[in-house]
Amino acid sequence: LEISYFARLNNYSKTVADNFLNSLNNAKAIIIDLRYGMGGSPEMVGHIACHFFKTKIHFSSIYIRSENVTVDYFTKIDLSYNTLVDKPLYILCSYKTFSAAEGFIYAMQNLKRATIVGETTRGGAHTVSYRPLGYGFICDIPFGNVFNPVTKKNWEGVGIKPDVSSKSEDALETAENIILDKWNEK
Repeated sequence: LEISYFARLNNYSKTVADNFLNSLNNAKAIIIDLRYGMGGSPEMVGHIACHFFKTKIHFSSIYIRSENVTVDYFTKIDLSYNTLVDKPLYILCSYKTFSAAEGFIYAMQNLKRATIVGETTRGGAHTVSYRPLGYGFICDIPFGNVFNPVTKKNWEGVGIKPDVSSKSEDALETAENIILDKWNEK
């Protein structure tokens, strides 16, 4: 399943995400391709993550400086999503993987729910707000600091190192080979 953007969570985007994830119910293993994954909504990151856990999981927090408040993000418990919780999960990444896609990877890696395959990601963890500068220019102004509840850190400026290093163009084949090797062991 390739995800290039984590859309704002609403009834339509939730239904689309659920339909794609539910189509994987009969899979023996799942590969999520985030090699070209960019930013998006932390709510959608959490919604997609909830398909892979049986219980409520605290996967991310954002400290918003201007309000001096921390917003915690949890997966929601929904028994209809339990079909993917026991499936082996592999996530592909590259040096192009950024922001919300990195947030999904970071959470799943630190919760030990997925094996990450590919290249170290770009390292964009701060939440930003777009501000017009005039004459068609905009500026991204960081307003929040994402951190993981497990590590108390984030990936800003350093990226996320995969569990299995591979060139981006070889990551899918590498993950498939890992899956086949594990399947043959059984």
